[in-house]
Parts: sequence; structure tokens; C-alpha cells
Amino acid sequence: MGHVPINFTLKNGESLLLQGESGIGKSSLAYAIAGLIDYEGSIRLNGIEVRNLQVMSLREAMTVSLQDDHLFASSILENLRLANPDASTTEIETALGAVELNQLIDELPDGLDTHIGAFGKNFSGGELQRMRLARIFLRKTPLYILDEPLEHLNQDLAKRIFQRLQEHMSGATVVVISHEKIPGMTNSMEIFTVSSGA
Repeated sequence: MGHVPINFTLKNGESLLLQGESGIGKSSLAYAIAGLIDYEGSIRLNGIEVRNLQVMSLREAMTVSLQDDHLFASSILENLRLANPDASTTEIETALGAVELNQLIDELPDGLDTHIGAFGKNFSGGELQRMRLARIFLRKTPLYILDEPLEHLNQDLAKRIFQRLQEHMSGATVVVISHEKIPGMTNSMEIFTVSSGA
């Protein structure tokens, strides 16, 4: 099996869904755009090759939500503050409301100080995913790279959250990587492998 080279250009404010089966390198593409791994070919932001950009410049220019984003064995609040250390309590509550976690957290005896636990053991996969998504609502950047943002979420919840995400990211350039269609995203490109056999 060989990979088909992909080529796309996004103007400021445009969104693109890169869709394809698991295991064909979609996440690697997200890592490469974010400047986290080396790559073949060319990836440019505003005409500058990603590998030539400083890490701090990339961090300020983009919000990256990766499939394996780590949630640390510390409190919910500390995990959210990683996205924006200056976030106010109101901003954090708004972000949690956007991912529909505020009621759950209000009912926890320790609220935002509740410990996520080693490997997130105190919460379900869907709850952990929503915590990752809440981080996105705490950042406002010109570029967003979202890798499988709706994983572990039921269809209705995913649709509601993504609608709010689109409002939050309005005016920004957005690349979403997913193995399935994303509600409300019309501009999409399919990534696939090609068999090298006869």
C-alpha cells in the first residue's frame, strides 16, 4: 500500500475536513501542520515553511487538538488552564457549558478541583473528550487543527458541540481531521491509500 500525496491550499477563514480511514496517516498530518514532527514535501503558513517557524510563533498562531492529547493526573481546572493560563473562572465555566459538562462538574463534591485520575480513570471517554474540547473554547487563534474532535460523543451531542465550536472559530482557518463526516462541514477532501500490487 502506498500513500497518495495530498495537496491543498486554504485561504484565511476557510475550513477543510480531511476525511479517511483509520491508520492512513491523518494524525501524522495534524502533527506535521502543527510543527510537531518532521515531514516530506512542503507545509506553509502565510508562505513560511512550518519547519522554519519558531515553536512560540506556532503556539500563538494555532490551537491544536490532537486525538491523543494528554489529560494529566491533576484537577480538571489545572488541565483546562493548560490551554490558557490566564483564563478567568467565567471563561472556564463558559467553555464547560459549551461542551455540556458544567452540570456534571457542579454535582462533583470538589467541582473543578476534582482529580481526573491516572489515565483519566475517574471519567468516561466521552467526558474526557469534552474536557479536551473545552480547551479549544479557551483559545482564540487564527488557525485551528482538530484531530478527531467528536470521537466518543453521541451524534446529537457531537452536532451541538461542533455547532458551538464553529461559532467560536468563526473567522479562523480550520482543518478538521476525521474518519467520518462532520456535521456542518461542506468543504472536504478524502485521503486514501493506493494499492501497489498488480
